[in-house]
Amino acid sequence: MTEDIMAENMQLVQCPSCSQNTLKMDNGCHSCLNEECGFSKCDV
Repeated sequence: MTEDIMAENMQLVQCPSCSQNTLKMDNGCHSCLNEECGFSKCDV
């Protein structure tokens, strides 16, 4: 993860796929910022 992403002071939680604290929640969607994982899910 880049320092630029961390500098934005986002609330990141543990990703259910890669178990890293790289899961961003935005507008009802969850997206993993780990480039090797790429998990994403949107609640409908």
